[in-house]
Amino acid sequence: MNIKINESQFDLVLDMIQNQSTSKKEQFATLIGKIDNDSNLDVESFEIWPDHLLEQTETSVEPKENSWNWVLYNMVSQNCDFVVTLHTHPEWFGSQILDETDAETFKQWSNFFEEKMNNVICINGIAAQNGGLMFVIYDKNTNRFEKVGCQIDNKIIPSTKGR
Repeated sequence: MNIKINESQFDLVLDMIQNQSTSKKEQFATLIGKIDNDSNLDVESFEIWPDHLLEQTETSVEPKENSWNWVLYNMVSQNCDFVVTLHTHPEWFGSQILDETDAETFKQWSNFFEEKMNNVICINGIAAQNGGLMFVIYDKNTNRFEKVGCQIDNKIIPSTKGR
């Protein structure tokens, strides 16, 4: 299973990383799409959350009250097969290994979206200033995270530090 994005969507990831660096505030986005004929996750919509919906620091982001309603409305209205929650990390925070905070947050987000949106695949991602891009899916049965690959215009991008 790979997440498939195009160059313009990848440019939005780079914009998020630049905004993180400039503002010193984590950025947050949702990627929404359908499963294609090869069982890949084809991103159809990439939405960066507006800052006014978030309480941000350099290493944390919390949705303000009613922010989830905005996100859920956008997701449900698109009748998607999967959703990716993507956030940024500063250079020194990295993206290769999930720390305890990210792991717990990703579990909560996965449970939240699965509860609100039946039969939707929930993936979490981190984009870091060091060039790292990582996507993971949480398996409740094993209580483990598995990495999910990424393709940009059909070029496979490793889900690790660097490119």
